[in-house]
Amino acid sequence: MSTHLNIHWPHAPHVRSVVTYRTGGESPEPFNCFNLATHVGDDPACVTLNRKRLMQATSMPSEPLWLNQSTHSATVIHASDYDPQAPVDGIWTTEPNTVLSILTADCLSLLFYQPSTHAIAACHAGWRGLTQHIIPATLNALPGPASDTWVWVGPCIGEEHFEVDGSVATQLYHSIQGLPPHTGLQTVNLKHIARQQLIHSGVSHYRLDPRCTVNHHTTLFSYRKAQSNITGRFASCIWLAS
Repeated sequence: MSTHLNIHWPHAPHVRSVVTYRTGGESPEPFNCFNLATHVGDDPACVTLNRKRLMQATSMPSEPLWLNQSTHSATVIHASDYDPQAPVDGIWTTEPNTVLSILTADCLSLLFYQPSTHAIAACHAGWRGLTQHIIPATLNALPGPASDTWVWVGPCIGEEHFEVDGSVATQLYHSIQGLPPHTGLQTVNLKHIARQQLIHSGVSHYRLDPRCTVNHHTTLFSYRKAQSNITGRFASCIWLAS
C-alpha cells in the first residue's frame, strides 16, 4: 500500500519532496495507520516504525527534522539551530541531505525552493499562523528574493468545511486586504489567504494542492473530520539531494 505522493519541482531534479498518505503504516485506530506525530496519543513504538518506513519508502538521506508546532507562531529557524523541543513553525537550509518536515491534519503545509540560492524551506500555517504572517516570515528568512522562490501549498481543510466566527475571519482577511470587520459565522478559504500572502510578498511561482483534507479523509488525516478530534498527522517533507 502506498505511503506517499512525490512532489515534482520544474527543472530541479535535485529537489526531492513528498506528502504522505494516512495508509501503509502500523498505528491502530483512531490513528490508523500511517501517523507520523508523537504528540497525538498514538503508541510511540508505532510512530517510530512509521517514521522508519517513511525514510525507507522515500530513500530519505537522514531523519527528518520534526518541528514542535505547538504555538502556531511566526518563528522561522535555520536547520543548524534545530531543537526538537523549541516551538517553531518554519525552517530553512541550503545544506544537502537535510530533510525538512511539517505535520498537518487540516492546517496548511508550505514547501519552498529558491533556485538562485539553492535554499529550501518548510512552514506550518493554520489560521493563527496565517494571521501571524508565517508565510512572509519564511520568505524573509531565505537568502534570496521572494520573486525567485517556488512554493508548493499542501492539502488543507476546504472552505466549505472551515466555518469560523467573525473575529477570526476579520483577522484572516485583514492579513491580506485590510477589509472591514466581519460578524457572524462564515466559511474561510485558507488556500486563498495563503495565495494572496504569497503574491503580496512577491511570489509568482506557486502551486496549490487541490485536495481538501475533510473530503479526502480516507487518505489524509483531518482533525475536524475525526471523531472527538483524535487523529494522526501526515507529513510534507523536502530535501536537497547531494
